[in-house]
Amino acid sequence: RPICRAEGRFSAACAPTLRQGTPQANRSQKDGLFFVSLNILPFSELMKGSPEIEWAIDGIAPLVGMGFIAGKFSVGKSWITQSLVLSIATGKKWLGHFPIKQGKVLVIDEENAQPLLTARFYKLTKGMGIKDYNLPIFYAIKSRMNFSLDSKGNPSRAYSDLWEWSEKNQPTFILGDSLTR
Repeated sequence: RPICRAEGRFSAACAPTLRQGTPQANRSQKDGLFFVSLNILPFSELMKGSPEIEWAIDGIAPLVGMGFIAGKFSVGKSWITQSLVLSIATGKKWLGHFPIKQGKVLVIDEENAQPLLTARFYKLTKGMGIKDYNLPIFYAIKSRMNFSLDSKGNPSRAYSDLWEWSEKNQPTFILGDSLTR
């Protein structure tokens, strides 16, 4: 699962990684921003890890980490990510070319309404030759996800629910579509 890991100064959007029960960073709050102590790793420690990478999307996105698909309004970002979701759930090559690690997918979609998603998925599944809709894809649609900490530094209910669902279901991929709206 991608986790927001920030060293230095970061916004409240990254603060959920400091939830109770996980290792706590030295932090303080000032002007709505959180400050985390810098974790400096010597090169010798970095090189103790394995150079082999397990890929979610072969050669593009590692299984562990975070990535972004960004672009101007209405250029097709949601279409691309929806095709990616179908590829991960089915194990079909993404865009007919890139091998995928098959698994469960959770999508937090704060932008698109269910009728639009359904219409797009009908087109995508037809184009990809997918006839079985019993896929390991789970959607949270317009849930108003809030990853802020409360005044006591505790994670929001939405974040706690997401964490618990993820621990129980172990998705291969979690995708957020426009969490800024």
